[in-house]
Amino acid sequence: MNAKRKSQYNPRKIKYLILAVTALLSAMILTVIAYFAAFALTVLTGGVDISDTSTATVNQGIFNTLRFSLMIIIFGWFYYRSSFTGSSDIMTDEKEDSGIKALSKKRLALLIVLLMILGLSIQLGTSGILHILTNLFPETFAAYNELMGGFTDKVSPFFIFTVVIPGPIAEEILFRGLIQRYCSKFSERFVVANILQALLFGLYHGDIVQGTYAFIFGMLLGYLTKRTATLFFPMLLHIFINGSLYIIPTSILESTPVAAIVSVISVAVIVVTWFITIKRVNGVIH
Repeated sequence: MNAKRKSQYNPRKIKYLILAVTALLSAMILTVIAYFAAFALTVLTGGVDISDTSTATVNQGIFNTLRFSLMIIIFGWFYYRSSFTGSSDIMTDEKEDSGIKALSKKRLALLIVLLMILGLSIQLGTSGILHILTNLFPETFAAYNELMGGFTDKVSPFFIFTVVIPGPIAEEILFRGLIQRYCSKFSERFVVANILQALLFGLYHGDIVQGTYAFIFGMLLGYLTKRTATLFFPMLLHIFINGSLYIIPTSILESTPVAAIVSVISVAVIVVTWFITIKRVNGVIH
């Protein structure tokens, strides 16, 4: 037992935690680089007059395209090396994407539908709860509502596309691909590794409110990654969560009682759909 405990808490494994944090910091640096590059492109394309401070803003669609592209290329390369080439010391025993191949087309289609329902319910439930909390603590949630307004108020279809498709792909490669793998090497206990990667995912969002529910969703996405041994399903769920933000009518959450009812129903649907999803992959994906 002592030998097992010594192996489990080997101080040398701290390097993997350092790698996880380094990956997060690298993503933040790439975000800064992408921001300045996007500003320069916005100026060059005539999208902003730098002499007018009221219009001196970055084209968010260009910004997202640059930062998510950089993340997919750079972190995707590291993820590929660790998964397939065997040239990295974070190589795992799980064969990546073996889970998808183990599924029949019928079960695969069912899982996609379940994840779609789950993503919509998560977005509805979260929006409902946040609506209630905003009414109870308006000052606390003022900054968050202003932040989210940038995602929904008069945004272009191009911006929505970057939030819904490349954003989730880039973030899943980084967090459930690389960082979760590093954290799993740091701690052999999955619950610890999952909490760590979800915590870093929450910190990545840079806002206490958004970071809190990102932490919760990060644990769900991390467990889904572990159970299915692929990033395909976490990416899909992440895409459905983000995409649902733009198809849910805001009018249904204008009333606090309605928001409360929607939240309760959504949480119930989340719990039921989650357990059905996990049951569908039990015995099929290893």
